[in-house]
Amino acid sequence: MVKVPADLAAELVDAGTATRVRMGRSPAREWVAVPRAGAPDEVRSLWARLVHVSYDHVTTGA
Repeated sequence: MVKVPADLAAELVDAGTATRVRMGRSPAREWVAVPRAGAPDEVRSLWARLVHVSYDHVTTGA
């Protein structure tokens, strides 16, 4: 689970790469669940990108 900008969250969900996380009754706009399925190098690459995007998003508000 990772917090990313809402537009990236929508892209990941639309591509089938992630699913929306529900917080209470509503799906969260910026939180997505990303499975670890796939080739190890691809999974590492995706998560490395998401961690950097998430860090920038929560520390700068970008």
